[in-house]
Amino acid sequence: MASCHAAADRRDIRECAGRCIKTLHFYGCDTAASDYTCFLHGDQLVNSRTCATCNRHALCCFNPKRRTSGHRAAHQCAKFLRGPPVDRVCQRGAGDTPTVPQPLTSSLAGRWAPLATAFLNTVDLSSLLKLFGDVSASLGFPRFAISRVSRRHTGNGRAMAVETLCARYPDHWVAHYAQRDYGPVDPVHRMAFARATPYRWADIRGLNRIEQRVLGEARDAGLTSGVSIPLRETNGDILLVNLASPSPEIKTEVHMRLASSIGALFHQELHRLMKPHRPEPALELSPRQQECLAWVARGKSSWAIASIVGISPHTVDYHIAEAMKILGINSRTAAAVHAVTTGLIHV
Repeated sequence: MASCHAAADRRDIRECAGRCIKTLHFYGCDTAASDYTCFLHGDQLVNSRTCATCNRHALCCFNPKRRTSGHRAAHQCAKFLRGPPVDRVCQRGAGDTPTVPQPLTSSLAGRWAPLATAFLNTVDLSSLLKLFGDVSASLGFPRFAISRVSRRHTGNGRAMAVETLCARYPDHWVAHYAQRDYGPVDPVHRMAFARATPYRWADIRGLNRIEQRVLGEARDAGLTSGVSIPLRETNGDILLVNLASPSPEIKTEVHMRLASSIGALFHQELHRLMKPHRPEPALELSPRQQECLAWVARGKSSWAIASIVGISPHTVDYHIAEAMKILGINSRTAAAVHAVTTGLIHV
């Protein structure tokens, strides 16, 4: 195992890495000496300091809802954490070398790269849909539907238009849904214009009586819970990917993030397969653009990337925006997906 310093120099999150779903920030205690040890936690480089009082490598935990003072050993400090459990932490005592326990769950990054390769290798729409269905089922979503949702101006104002591209829902529900013309009044479709990120059906608020009936009848048909992934098209329409589960709850944030990733992968490969093949000019990203996009692919925010790379969040946003212009993509997630699948960056 490489030292924490070596891992930090390479910006390599795979070595000496602590994983958790939620980004956590750690600070040394007030009496700490000035020597720093690079520490990776939650996929983010932070600093640990050697406490001059107890001569132990110690960490203090800062939680947005609760600030703790004094120093704690890494494994003790973890007890103060609220929110999702830590998969593994890099623990270090006096004179010890860093050790990394085995993760309790598989990481998002470890599953994402093989998925990107699999989607890139699809050869037609049929194989793309089959792969998407298989991956969705492995995440606990055996049913899915893909629709194009748009808003059009009419004599009475703006009306919603829904075009179902593919539905892997129970046949009786598909027939009932079409017969009742539920598309324009489905709250899942309405919410797509209000959200830019995936959302759970259970989180939709302000339902009127018709919308409550649509979701209630969907539950009766076996679509007990679901998550929707809105993917914006260049013409303003939304390609909406709906994943449904017979389970009453969607609890795992990792699955939500993976669902978002496979939605973006599907979106990109759908466009690749539907447009005629023609040679494309070689695209080049600057080293900084590649670095920022690689961290986006790992799920990092601009603030987190700035902390890791050592530049301001504004500069991070600038490099990501420039990369999006070069790639001709108006979503940072989609740009990261494209860069990975085409080999412009590696994660």
